[in-house]
Amino acid sequence: WANRWHQFCRRNFYRMQLPIEKAVKPYVGRNTLKFIRALGVFGASSLFHFFIPYGARNDGTHIVFFEQTVILFFMSQPFGLLFEDVIVNPMTEKLPGHWKALVRRTWFWSWIMYTGRWYVDSYLLYGLFRDPPWNKVVLEAVGWDKPKTWLAEGAVAAYPSGS
Repeated sequence: WANRWHQFCRRNFYRMQLPIEKAVKPYVGRNTLKFIRALGVFGASSLFHFFIPYGARNDGTHIVFFEQTVILFFMSQPFGLLFEDVIVNPMTEKLPGHWKALVRRTWFWSWIMYTGRWYVDSYLLYGLFRDPPWNKVVLEAVGWDKPKTWLAEGAVAAYPSGS
Protein backbone atom coordinates (compact mmCIF):
# COMPACT_ATOMS: atom_id res chain seq x y z
CA TRP A 1 0.00 0.00 0.00
CA ALA A 2 2.63 2.54 1.01
CA ASN A 3 4.70 2.03 -2.15
CA ARG A 4 1.69 2.45 -4.46
CA TRP A 5 0.35 5.43 -2.52
CA HIS A 6 3.64 7.28 -2.37
CA GLN A 7 4.39 6.54 -6.01
CA PHE A 8 1.02 8.03 -6.95
CA CYS A 9 1.55 11.07 -4.73
CA ARG A 10 5.16 11.55 -5.78
CA ARG A 11 4.04 12.21 -9.37
CA ASN A 12 1.42 14.71 -8.25
CA PHE A 13 3.69 16.52 -5.80
CA TYR A 14 6.42 16.68 -8.44
CA ARG A 15 3.97 18.26 -10.87
CA MET A 16 2.81 20.75 -8.24
CA GLN A 17 6.34 22.07 -7.81
CA LEU A 18 7.08 22.36 -11.55
CA PRO A 19 6.21 26.09 -11.81
CA ILE A 20 8.79 26.85 -9.10
CA GLU A 21 11.36 24.63 -10.79
CA LYS A 22 10.80 26.26 -14.19
CA ALA A 23 11.06 29.74 -12.67
CA VAL A 24 14.45 29.14 -11.01
CA LYS A 25 16.01 26.69 -13.47
CA PRO A 26 17.77 29.32 -15.64
CA TYR A 27 19.40 30.89 -12.57
CA VAL A 28 20.67 27.96 -10.51
CA GLY A 29 22.97 24.97 -10.93
CA ARG A 30 21.95 21.34 -11.11
CA ASN A 31 22.49 20.56 -7.41
CA THR A 32 20.68 23.69 -6.27
CA LEU A 33 17.81 22.83 -8.59
CA LYS A 34 17.65 19.33 -7.09
CA PHE A 35 17.37 20.84 -3.59
CA ILE A 36 14.72 23.37 -4.68
CA ARG A 37 12.80 20.52 -6.33
CA ALA A 38 12.88 18.59 -3.04
CA LEU A 39 11.66 21.67 -1.15
CA GLY A 40 8.78 22.00 -3.62
CA VAL A 41 7.81 18.33 -3.44
CA PHE A 42 7.91 18.21 0.36
CA GLY A 43 6.10 21.56 0.53
CA ALA A 44 3.30 20.15 -1.62
CA SER A 45 3.24 17.04 0.56
CA SER A 46 2.93 19.17 3.70
CA LEU A 47 -0.09 20.94 2.23
CA PHE A 48 -1.71 17.57 1.58
CA HIS A 49 -0.93 16.37 5.11
CA PHE A 50 -2.52 19.46 6.68
CA PHE A 51 -5.89 17.92 5.97
CA ILE A 52 -5.36 14.85 8.12
CA PRO A 53 -5.43 16.46 11.59
CA TYR A 54 -7.69 19.26 10.37
CA GLY A 55 -10.38 16.95 9.08
CA ALA A 56 -10.03 14.23 11.67
CA ARG A 57 -10.82 16.31 14.74
CA ASN A 58 -13.10 19.28 14.55
CA ASP A 59 -15.05 19.65 17.77
CA GLY A 60 -15.21 23.46 17.65
CA THR A 61 -12.62 24.00 20.39
CA HIS A 62 -9.60 24.13 18.14
CA ILE A 63 -9.77 24.44 14.41
CA VAL A 64 -6.33 24.91 12.94
CA PHE A 65 -5.49 24.45 9.29
CA PHE A 66 -1.95 25.83 9.27
CA GLU A 67 -0.22 23.37 11.60
CA GLN A 68 3.38 24.51 12.18
CA THR A 69 4.65 21.12 13.29
CA VAL A 70 3.47 19.52 10.04
CA ILE A 71 5.38 22.13 8.03
CA LEU A 72 8.46 21.70 10.20
CA PHE A 73 8.50 17.94 9.62
CA PHE A 74 8.01 18.01 5.87
CA MET A 75 10.24 21.00 5.18
CA SER A 76 13.07 19.49 7.23
CA GLN A 77 13.20 16.42 4.98
CA PRO A 78 15.09 18.13 2.10
CA PHE A 79 17.75 19.18 4.61
CA GLY A 80 18.07 15.56 5.71
CA LEU A 81 18.46 14.54 2.06
CA LEU A 82 21.07 17.26 1.56
CA PHE A 83 23.03 16.10 4.61
CA GLU A 84 22.84 12.54 3.32
CA ASP A 85 24.11 13.55 -0.14
CA VAL A 86 26.89 15.79 1.15
CA ILE A 87 28.06 13.97 4.31
CA VAL A 88 26.67 10.45 4.77
CA ASN A 89 27.01 9.07 1.24
CA PRO A 90 30.60 10.27 0.65
CA MET A 91 31.66 9.00 4.10
CA THR A 92 30.22 5.55 3.45
CA GLU A 93 31.17 5.14 -0.20
CA LYS A 94 34.24 2.96 0.49
CA LEU A 95 32.58 0.77 3.10
CA PRO A 96 31.67 -2.81 2.23
CA GLY A 97 28.11 -3.14 0.90
CA HIS A 98 26.45 -4.37 4.09
CA TRP A 99 28.18 -1.74 6.26
CA LYS A 100 27.33 1.00 3.77
CA ALA A 101 23.68 -0.05 3.84
CA LEU A 102 23.67 -0.27 7.64
CA VAL A 103 25.14 3.20 8.14
CA ARG A 104 22.86 4.79 5.55
CA ARG A 105 19.75 3.10 6.95
CA THR A 106 20.76 4.08 10.47
CA TRP A 107 21.09 7.69 9.30
CA PHE A 108 17.69 7.55 7.59
CA TRP A 109 15.84 6.04 10.55
CA SER A 110 17.55 8.37 13.02
CA TRP A 111 16.49 11.38 10.95
CA ILE A 112 12.91 10.13 10.56
CA MET A 113 12.54 9.26 14.25
CA TYR A 114 13.96 12.61 15.33
CA THR A 115 11.92 14.76 12.95
CA GLY A 116 8.86 12.51 13.06
CA ARG A 117 8.01 13.81 16.52
CA TRP A 118 7.07 17.14 14.94
CA TYR A 119 4.50 15.48 12.72
CA VAL A 120 3.19 13.28 15.55
CA ASP A 121 2.73 16.41 17.71
CA SER A 122 -0.09 17.60 15.47
CA TYR A 123 -1.90 14.30 16.03
CA LEU A 124 -1.35 14.47 19.78
CA LEU A 125 -2.57 18.06 19.99
CA TYR A 126 -5.83 17.02 18.38
CA GLY A 127 -6.20 13.92 20.55
CA LEU A 128 -6.02 11.51 17.62
CA PHE A 129 -4.03 8.91 19.57
CA ARG A 130 -6.22 8.80 22.67
CA ASP A 131 -7.72 5.37 22.11
CA PRO A 132 -5.68 2.29 23.00
CA PRO A 133 -3.55 0.64 21.86
CA TRP A 134 -1.78 3.77 20.55
CA ASN A 135 -1.57 5.59 23.87
CA LYS A 136 -0.29 2.77 25.99
CA VAL A 137 1.70 0.65 23.61
CA VAL A 138 3.33 2.91 21.05
CA LEU A 139 3.43 6.48 22.27
CA GLU A 140 4.42 5.82 25.86
CA ALA A 141 7.02 3.28 24.73
CA VAL A 142 8.87 5.91 22.72
CA GLY A 143 8.20 8.76 25.14
CA TRP A 144 5.76 10.59 22.86
CA ASP A 145 2.77 10.30 25.18
CA LYS A 146 2.73 14.03 25.92
CA PRO A 147 2.62 16.66 23.18
CA LYS A 148 5.75 18.76 23.07
CA THR A 149 6.07 22.18 21.58
CA TRP A 150 9.09 22.50 19.36
CA LEU A 151 8.32 25.94 17.94
CA ALA A 152 6.84 28.12 20.63
CA GLU A 153 6.24 27.73 24.34
CA GLY A 154 2.64 27.66 25.38
CA ALA A 155 1.27 26.36 22.07
CA VAL A 156 0.01 23.21 23.76
CA ALA A 157 -2.13 25.32 26.08
CA ALA A 158 -3.60 27.03 23.02
CA TYR A 159 -4.92 23.69 21.75
CA PRO A 160 -6.85 22.00 24.55
CA SER A 161 -7.00 18.24 24.17
CA GLY A 162 -10.45 17.92 25.65
CA SER A 163 -9.40 15.04 27.90
